[in-house]
Amino acid sequence: MDAATYFFFNSTLVIVVLGLVFALLGLWLGWILWGECCSKATETDETQQFLSATEAKLITARNEVSSAEAKIETAESARAEAEARAAAAEKALAEALEKADKPTTTDSAESNVPSKWSAFAGDIDSGKARIDDTLGVIYSAAPDNADDLTAIKGVAKVLNGKLNNIGVYTYRQIACWDDVAIEEFAKLLSFKDRVKRDDWVGQCKAFHKDKYGEDL
Repeated sequence: MDAATYFFFNSTLVIVVLGLVFALLGLWLGWILWGECCSKATETDETQQFLSATEAKLITARNEVSSAEAKIETAESARAEAEARAAAAEKALAEALEKADKPTTTDSAESNVPSKWSAFAGDIDSGKARIDDTLGVIYSAAPDNADDLTAIKGVAKVLNGKLNNIGVYTYRQIACWDDVAIEEFAKLLSFKDRVKRDDWVGQCKAFHKDKYGEDL
């Protein structure tokens, strides 16, 4: 083998060896880079999963906070209503105690109403009714215990309206009329002697007893 052939052979061998070395080196570097890429991709996925899980927990926490705030608001509203009811109850109790401490207006010993009209003392003292020297007790408006005066013989709807306009609403008022009141009402109602002839006073005493069980 001459020198040229030997040199060519050795050069070719070196080139082949170097090629193999570089190829192996490239494969090694490629494997390292691929591993790093896979690792980064895995880390990215894990990070994304962590962020998603954290975001979900944050949303859940916010919902819990909103629910707690709503419950607090409801509780505060209920407390305000309870306080209002308690205040109303305290006021009612105070008023009841105040009334209990006061003497009743129907007590003839404490009222300025003559004993003849003592049954009307409450309405008279409160201003709902007054005592007329001629007509007796007269109401300024219909009382809660107004009676149906059309039950009286000779009293129809129109006459009932006239009595109401004067301030007469109850059997008790008419039952308490004296002769002076009877004559005056006969004039006011343009009814002449019918009041006495039909015995309105007697009728109203009977109606009052039937309705209230009380003799007048």
